[in-house]
Amino acid sequence: ITAAQARDAALAAAGLSLNDVWDLDISDELDERTPHYEVEFKCANGEYEYYINAQDGSVINYRQESYHR
Repeated sequence: ITAAQARDAALAAAGLSLNDVWDLDISDELDERTPHYEVEFKCANGEYEYYINAQDGSVINYRQESYHR
């Protein structure tokens, strides 16, 4: 998949749209044992980090840090 498809997969998994996020960063780790993209972004609820499989677009793992109000 492409980096844009990885971004879209991460946003869909988080239930967000591109308009909901900022500080979006996508890096590829295509030489790893499981090739993947790391997609990081912030939104009103907190910070997210998704690992998206570069072959099929599935979510390998994710981390969410919520903002405390």
